[in-house]
Amino acid sequence: METTRGGFDDILYPEKSIHFPDTENGMSRQFLDLIMRWIPTGMHYYNEWPVRPNCGHFFGGVFWYGQETAEPMRLLALAASSNEYDAKSTGFSREELRQTALKALRYLCFTHDTGPADCVRPDISLGQSKPCSTKWGERGSGFFRESQCGSTLNKLVLTAVLLQDILDVETWQMIVEICLDYLRRFGRMDPKSGVYWDTQTEENGWTFSGLVACALFLSGHPAFEQWMGTAKKWMFSTTALPRDSRNQKIFADGRTVAEWNEHRFTTLPDGLAENHGMVHPNYLGASVIFASRAFALYSFFGMTPPPHLFWHRKMVYETLKLTSDENGIPMPLQGMDWRYLAFTESICRNAGAHLMFEDADAAQLEISGLEQLKKIFLSYGDRFLDVEVARHCHGVQDPAIVWEHRGAQIIDAYLFHRLLGEGQVPTPKSKLRKKLSGFYHFPHGGLVLHKHEKGQVSFSWRNQTMVLPWNLDGTLLIGGAQGSYLARLTVEGHPQSETPVTLKVDARPDSGCVLLVQDIAQDSVRQEVVFGALPDGRTLVWEKLIARKKVTVSSLQQGFLHVINEPFATEGPADKAQRTLFFPDGSQTFPGFASSDKNDDTFLKLQSPEWVNLDNRMSFYFSGTGQTVYHNRHVFEVWRG
Repeated sequence: METTRGGFDDILYPEKSIHFPDTENGMSRQFLDLIMRWIPTGMHYYNEWPVRPNCGHFFGGVFWYGQETAEPMRLLALAASSNEYDAKSTGFSREELRQTALKALRYLCFTHDTGPADCVRPDISLGQSKPCSTKWGERGSGFFRESQCGSTLNKLVLTAVLLQDILDVETWQMIVEICLDYLRRFGRMDPKSGVYWDTQTEENGWTFSGLVACALFLSGHPAFEQWMGTAKKWMFSTTALPRDSRNQKIFADGRTVAEWNEHRFTTLPDGLAENHGMVHPNYLGASVIFASRAFALYSFFGMTPPPHLFWHRKMVYETLKLTSDENGIPMPLQGMDWRYLAFTESICRNAGAHLMFEDADAAQLEISGLEQLKKIFLSYGDRFLDVEVARHCHGVQDPAIVWEHRGAQIIDAYLFHRLLGEGQVPTPKSKLRKKLSGFYHFPHGGLVLHKHEKGQVSFSWRNQTMVLPWNLDGTLLIGGAQGSYLARLTVEGHPQSETPVTLKVDARPDSGCVLLVQDIAQDSVRQEVVFGALPDGRTLVWEKLIARKKVTVSSLQQGFLHVINEPFATEGPADKAQRTLFFPDGSQTFPGFASSDKNDDTFLKLQSPEWVNLDNRMSFYFSGTGQTVYHNRHVFEVWRG
C-alpha cells in the first residue's frame, strides 16, 4: 500500500506542520496515566471491519455521527504520540495504537456520505438500531443532524495529521473530500438564531468546530479566507446576546458588535443557555468546550485564533463556575435528562477554561473533578462505566455500554495541557467556596441560586418548577431530577399547564426569598410556594395547593429527590454502595446495585416523620401529613446515575 502523497496538488495535499510539544508536564502526565489505564478497555471493544482493507471500528461501529469510533481513535493517536507512552502498562505497542487509529480513520472515511455507496455501518448495533446499515454525515437529514458531524470532523482532522507519516493516498483523498463536503454544506451558510426552548448554543458551536477543522486542514485552498470568514460568524454567534444587536463598538475587521451579531441570540441576557426545554448544563457549557477544542486546534497548527472565538465565553464560564459543585459539575438548575455524573465532560470544560482564560478557579474545579474521576475509574476496574450498569441498564438513547466511549473525551484535557502547559496554581477550595458564596437571581432563566459554605440550593419557576438542594457532595449525593422536591400533580381531565400569577424575589447578598403563585393543570389548581434561603445554609420551602374548581386528583407527590448510591460516592465498604436513612424511630441502610429483576426494588414507608436524615449528610424537616417513602431502586428503564 502506497504511504506517500508524492505528486499531489500542494494546495490540497500539503504536508502539515504541527506545533505539538514533545515533553509532558505535571497535568498532562496525570491525564496520560488515566488514558493508558483505559486503553485495554477501549481495545477490548475494537473490531476489524472486513468490507474494505485495513479498517476497524469501536463499540460496534454504530452510533450517532461516528462518535463511537472517532473518540477512541483520537485517544489512541494522541497517546501514541507521547514520548512517555508505556507499552508495558497497556499491553499494546505504540505502533499497534497508531495502526488501530489508522484503521478506525479509514472506517470513518469509507462509511461517510462521501464514501462508496456499499460502505455502510454494520447491521447490528450495541445500541439503537436506527443508525444500522446507514452512513454517517447525515446528508439530507437537515441542518441539525448534518452540522452536528462537525464535532466528529474536529477529531478526524486531528487524528489524520498525527498519523500523516503513515497515511496512504486513498485515505488522504477521502479526508480531503469529507472536509470539502462539509465546507460545501456550511462554508457559506449564515449562523442560526435561537429561541427560549433552544437557544442554539451547541448547534452553532459544533458547526464552527467543523468549519475550523476542515478549513485548517485545507489551509492552502483558494477559498480558505472565505471559509474562515464564515467560521468567525459561527464562533461569534455561539454566545450572542440580544443586547449585542445594539452595541456599536468596533469589534473586528472594521465591523461593529451589532454588525457581527446581525440580530441573533443564542444566550439569554443573564448568561444562561437552554435546550431540551430547560436551562441545561451540557448545552450551557457547549460554548466553552467547542471554543477550547478550536483553540487547541489553532495552537496545534501554530495559528492564532480570532477574537470571535472568545466572545462572551468568559461570561458564560463564570456562570458555569458559579453553579458548579466542588467537583466542577454544573448544577442542573431545571433538571437533567442526561447522565448525572458527567465528570469527563465537566473536567474537559474546566480544563479548557483554565488554560484559555488562565483561570485559577477553573484549575481548582478541574483538579477536584479529576481526583473524583480517578476514584470512579478505579472502582470500575479502569473503566468509565460500571460493567454491572452496562449489563443491566439503558442510557437515554442506548444501552449504557455504548456510553463508555464518552469517557474517552478525557483526551481533550490531555491535549489542552500537552499543548498549553501545566497552567495556573489552583485557587484553594476554601477560598473559592467563600468567593462564590451568595444569592443570585437569573430573571431570564427564571431561577435563583443560593451558594453557601455548606453547599448550594436552586429554585426554578420557568420550564421546571422545582427546588434542588445540594450539600458539599453536590451531584455525588443528589441527582438533578426534573421537577425535584415541589408538587408533581395529575388532575383528571386537566392536562399539565402553568399560568403565572405572582412572582416576587427579594435578593440579599447572602440570603433571599421568593414568592411564587401560579395556576397549574389548566388553571384548575393554584400552587403557592415560598422559598427562603437563610445565610447559614438552611432552606425553608412552603407549598400550598388550592383547588379552583371541583377536581379529581389522580396522583400527588412532593419532596421527590434522586439519591445517588454508587460505591465511589458513599462511605460504605470499599466494594459496596450504600446509603443510610435515619428517622425518629431508627434507621435503615440501602445497598446500591443495578439489576434486571424488579423484585430487587425495596420500599421503606414512614408515616409522617418529623424529619429524616440522609446518610449523615443532609437533613429534611417536615410539617404536614403524608407518607414518606424511600424507594431503593435497582431496575432502571433509563439510567442517569
